[in-house]
Amino acid sequence: LSWHVCIFCSGQVDFYLRASYCQGGPLSSDVSTMDTCEAVRFYVDKMLDTGDNNGMKVLLFDDETLKIMGLVYSRHEILGKGVFLHDYLRSGTRKKMPFLMGIVFVRPTRENLELLKKELAVPKYRKYRIYFTNAITDGELQDLAAADQHEVVEAVQEFYGD
Repeated sequence: LSWHVCIFCSGQVDFYLRASYCQGGPLSSDVSTMDTCEAVRFYVDKMLDTGDNNGMKVLLFDDETLKIMGLVYSRHEILGKGVFLHDYLRSGTRKKMPFLMGIVFVRPTRENLELLKKELAVPKYRKYRIYFTNAITDGELQDLAAADQHEVVEAVQEFYGD
């Protein structure tokens, strides 16, 4: 298997300093003129738009990406995007739900990469789209591709958001 990563970059983003400025207003059509929160909302919108008429999705995250999501979207807004379930990638209590699309939004840490390999070895969802908040190496990408024996991964993308 050979995978390629699509890279989204919104420039240097400092979520902690800019958090108080997030208003959740309408998005500018030009990414280069967006403030930090607008840019993050833009990329999260792209992440959650799975092209299947906003079919039912599960959103998996880690501690940091949960904070990022919380800055730009409310739970109600996420529900409006078709996300009916959200949980930590590390959670061992998730049940198999093959009718859901899995959206994974995590940092590319060693722990998260190992958790992803375990997830892909025994997939709980119909398909997966994986979004990393920073770059992953070619070797890490190859390891993930090798773990995807059931060929459930539709996309892997880097979104520089941490």
